[in-house]
Amino acid sequence: MHPDGLGARELNVVIAVRSEVKRYGLERIVRSVSSVRWLEMHDCPLDLAGTLDRPFDILVVSFDEVVDADAWATVDAMRGRGAKVLYLLDEFGDDDIARLDDLRDCGFLYVNDLDVDTVRGALVQLRNGQTPLPARLAQGLLAQARGSGQAGPDPSPAKLTPREREVLALLVEGLSNKQIARRLVISEHGVKRLVSNILAKLNAPNRTQAVARALREGL
Repeated sequence: MHPDGLGARELNVVIAVRSEVKRYGLERIVRSVSSVRWLEMHDCPLDLAGTLDRPFDILVVSFDEVVDADAWATVDAMRGRGAKVLYLLDEFGDDDIARLDDLRDCGFLYVNDLDVDTVRGALVQLRNGQTPLPARLAQGLLAQARGSGQAGPDPSPAKLTPREREVLALLVEGLSNKQIARRLVISEHGVKRLVSNILAKLNAPNRTQAVARALREGL
């Protein structure tokens, strides 16, 4: 196994960041990660749809720059083609957290934390199907869960089946339905049913809130 946790020159990465300072600083860091096969630079996420004609593994964008429907649609289109997304964060408030309805195939890094080790670690986690999540962001998710009426001990703790607990643990890891199905050797349809059950039992509107409650309550 390569020291990075991946095979040598395994990753294809695209950076689409409007800020030149962020873009070129990040370029230097990513090029120093030995597992990166090739790196392509863009200055706007909206440029991606018409310019990328080859598959890649990870898309790096600034969360603050993905602010309108077109930008979100472009990023979602890249995810639909199999790319994982690493969001760069400056600050992250409650309104930003509310925009996250799905942690699958995504990771997060604060700009102030960027260095070779953190970027390398995030790339490895994403490539392995995990969700890089800074402690500050995890705390924000937990605070939002508490603020939504889940503060304090739950008088009626969720009664999850053993199989639902297995699926929840994999949701916390950031795995997709397809990855969970492969891990548990069950159908993807069965995973969807289990995820729906989990959301209902946890009174969670989406995976993000389910993960937040799972982390807070040790489910």
